[in-house]
Amino acid sequence: MLAFARSARALGRAPSTVSRELRRNAATRGGKLEYRASVAQWKAELVARRPKTAKLVADPRLHAYVQERLSGQISRPDGTAVAGPATTSWSGRNKPHRKDRAWVRAWSPEQIANRIKLDFPDDESMRISHEAIYQAL
Repeated sequence: MLAFARSARALGRAPSTVSRELRRNAATRGGKLEYRASVAQWKAELVARRPKTAKLVADPRLHAYVQERLSGQISRPDGTAVAGPATTSWSGRNKPHRKDRAWVRAWSPEQIANRIKLDFPDDESMRISHEAIYQAL
């Protein structure tokens, strides 16, 4: 039995599917055809790309909301400051100069993505995943 047939059976796929995958994503090196997962991933990402504008670029209100929280400079409509998420207490050990940096007061993309649902419960346009925020960074 061929190696790809055994692999196909183990993966629960048709042997022709596995054979096609191996053939499409083989790197020729030294005259031999060797399957390279990195080549397969690169080709998949190349094909998957689409000309889609990022949500943070397309929506200025959403962009401003996320940017405020990432920078740690959040204020209410009346101008009063809003405290960021609670941070752990500072022990003063191990690089105490870092405690005053802005990122200590900033929100993480996960915190922003979860909080926006509470701040805008009825506005579906104000939804974004933490992955999309990370990607925009």
